[in-house]
Amino acid sequence: MSWVIPAIALLFACYLLWLFGKLWRLSKTKARLRRATFARQAKSLPVRRTGSIRRRKE
Repeated sequence: MSWVIPAIALLFACYLLWLFGKLWRLSKTKARLRRATFARQAKSLPVRRTGSIRRRKE
């Protein structure tokens, strides 16, 4: 009967590792989607030229 507690602890540790891996993969997927969405929005926006001075046409 002395093997029950270590067996439960081992199963619990494996479950926590599996859960951590699943959450890590989910966060990587969300970050990739966020980057793709930002890139798509940045392409549709007009290009900003920093440092240039706009001159009015006369």
